[in-house]
Amino acid sequence: MTKVPVQISFPEESPDKANALVESLAKDLRREVQDDGKHVDPEIVRIDATAQDFGTALVLVLGTPAIIILAKAILAWAKRTDRADVTINGLRVTNLNSKDVADIVTALSSHRK
Repeated sequence: MTKVPVQISFPEESPDKANALVESLAKDLRREVQDDGKHVDPEIVRIDATAQDFGTALVLVLGTPAIIILAKAILAWAKRTDRADVTINGLRVTNLNSKDVADIVTALSSHRK
């Protein structure tokens, strides 16, 4: 099975706010997304190694079938937390709504960082 690296971040936010957002999203993804029958375990990482934050990005490696499930989970999280913008693998997705699942899948499937 092909594994796809995924990095999700919020570069428009302050480090404190970005950390809170990745913590919230990681919690939801651990509960909602499975890859090959196992719950995913996203890792919270620092984008800036010199920063003293707890991490402002979320990193996962998923099998291709889990990408659509992940896209739907991100969309549900964004709606529940009133988030409209997210950066996935370096691609910014703005004004998220239900028609954006295809855009999220495209971003998740890209390998840019």
